[in-house]
Amino acid sequence: MDIQALEAKAKTAMQKGFEHLQATFARFRVNKVAADMIKDLLVDNYGVPTPLYQIADIRVVDATKLEIKPWNKKLLTAIGKTIQDHNAYDFNIVHQGDLIRLYRQPLTQESRLRMLKELAKKKEEGHVMIRNMRKQIKQEAKSLISEDEKKLLESHLQKHTDEFITKIDTLYSEKEIAIMKV
Repeated sequence: MDIQALEAKAKTAMQKGFEHLQATFARFRVNKVAADMIKDLLVDNYGVPTPLYQIADIRVVDATKLEIKPWNKKLLTAIGKTIQDHNAYDFNIVHQGDLIRLYRQPLTQESRLRMLKELAKKKEEGHVMIRNMRKQIKQEAKSLISEDEKKLLESHLQKHTDEFITKIDTLYSEKEIAIMKV
């Protein structure tokens, strides 16, 4: 494997990671609720952490309401507890028979700051992910290329790493402005 192939592999992996982070950031909404805000929450399904969308129907009722109808009614309590524990979106949780209704009140300054704190965690996870990809490619290149090529590859990897970290920071700044805008 040559230096161009390693560099292309790194850039492709970083781009995929960035796209995943973009999708994660898109879940942080201010005006309307969406099923993707909660669909990936891991619910304790008889001892197995399972994404919510795999064990329940999630339906958007209107701009401020979601309904969750689990396929197994015994999971209602576990779903409610999971949403309560990971409630970065300030949902009011109401159990009604065999479904859970989530109501979202207009965001307060405190809830906006809480949302930003969660977003900042995701941003930092994105930074770490990009750096880990750089490290992985460096490790892979150790036995494949010469010392001179390693130095050149490292400079190219650093350039790509800086580029994607800047993209992440820009994405975060835009989202921060959107969240804090009243």
